[in-house]
Amino acid sequence: MTSFEDTLNPYTPLLTSYDNTYIFGRKHEMDTVLRGIATSSIVPQSYIVRGMLGVGKTAFLYHLRDHAQNPSVVQELTGARLNLTCVYIDMKKSWAPDGQETIWHVLAGGLQEALGKDTYGGNILGEDTKTSPDVLFNRLWAVLKDLAKEPAKRRIVFLLDNFDEFLKSLASRQNDERYLRVISGLAPFVITLETPPEKLYLSSEPSPLLSVMLYVVLDVLLPSAAHDLVRQPFDKTMPPDERMTDKEVEFILDISGYHPFLILVTCRAYYQQFVRVFEMGTSSASPPPLRQIIKDRDPHDQEVVGVKNRFVEFLLRRPIAKTFLDSVWNHCDRRDRELLRGLVIGPSASDLNDQQELADALQREGEHLMDLGIMSQDIRTGEYTLFSPLFEAYVRQRHILRKGTASPVEAQPRLDLMRVRDRLGPLDQGLLTTFARSPERILTFDELLQTAWQEEDLASTPNPKKLLDAAIFRLRRGIEQVTGIAGSGANYLYNMRGEGFVFLPDGDPVRFLRKRNG
Repeated sequence: MTSFEDTLNPYTPLLTSYDNTYIFGRKHEMDTVLRGIATSSIVPQSYIVRGMLGVGKTAFLYHLRDHAQNPSVVQELTGARLNLTCVYIDMKKSWAPDGQETIWHVLAGGLQEALGKDTYGGNILGEDTKTSPDVLFNRLWAVLKDLAKEPAKRRIVFLLDNFDEFLKSLASRQNDERYLRVISGLAPFVITLETPPEKLYLSSEPSPLLSVMLYVVLDVLLPSAAHDLVRQPFDKTMPPDERMTDKEVEFILDISGYHPFLILVTCRAYYQQFVRVFEMGTSSASPPPLRQIIKDRDPHDQEVVGVKNRFVEFLLRRPIAKTFLDSVWNHCDRRDRELLRGLVIGPSASDLNDQQELADALQREGEHLMDLGIMSQDIRTGEYTLFSPLFEAYVRQRHILRKGTASPVEAQPRLDLMRVRDRLGPLDQGLLTTFARSPERILTFDELLQTAWQEEDLASTPNPKKLLDAAIFRLRRGIEQVTGIAGSGANYLYNMRGEGFVFLPDGDPVRFLRKRNG
């Protein structure tokens, strides 16, 4: 049921329906595809549009349809004088692996609906629902050839959304695939996939259809496009003196990242404060509005950080966010999930032993996660990051609230630091002292390096981060030797992904995170 708040909220319709006013950051990809399908050469170009869940593939097809069916837009961009008719088909709804309808029933039905039942030779499907695929192919081919002739000079473009399941079965449908390749010579295909084709098309032979298609990859938004998606719906509904500040945009993107669906989810929740006071787990009877707290303050201000953490917890409880993040998680196989846990929480949360093993595993196996769009790697630093901070928080929460346990870890004994110290060398003893002096305070990588090692030691080290990672590993191993509990080192020296490490004297990250998040 739609709430009263949602009827006023400008972000809600963008989550549930298409609005071409709010398509940002896809112009280059749109122009590329439009030029290919509208080429005046004999054979038009077909495309695979690939991207992760929620990145905007369906909206891209709708937007392409709007542009392609405007002759002036096509002529201005390509110089071609063509009438394009786009036939959008959601394969998830129109085709089932065990259903009676073939791909030819689906294409013929979609074309018939787009053209009108009595156009170009009457009913393409025919009156017999059991019309054979060969007959339907011949009818389609005849209609497409007739449309392409003068004076109509109309080209059909098939926009096939959610093509993954069909592609899985295509390798076993050799006749269908050859016929689809033939059809694409007259009517180009633009298909969308979440998974790389090589993971779906399980055949030793090259695909006749896929081999003639070009790739277009939709990634998360660039910063300028993400800023526009956050700001424009808000500013169009608010008076000029209430328009969104840069601090607010930064706050929203720090939580959601640059994934368009998660941006809209976060913005919708943020906008709700203008209908009612946004309660975020605070005990105050009348807390200040969220906007008042963050719109003019430094993002590192302690109160802003606290608000952000509570806002993240609130979002992770929202069904629309949780369902989406669950879908992303379920798209990963067991090994992918181990790598995600290791990356976000630390090797001890996975089946990896230390940072070096994690780094080796990411280099060896992380390409799959990058192909899915879930993870990316900074070319300059080599660092891996997840597509959204909200998904990172989700992975951390899954670890903390692991199914079947009241808390993610068993209760730990209070740590005897002197016994741990006796097992360490001089350099590692200095690092342990640094942690012991600041219990329950997150220490950044730079702080740990500068306080635990001398400048001359760091100057002679080509990669100080590896030095720190190795020392953390030795510290955790020393802790486990003292406690006798495997994996306990990661609970006492807890990794706050992207922030640093925190020393927890009681080895209870659940208590610490709950306290930190209010």
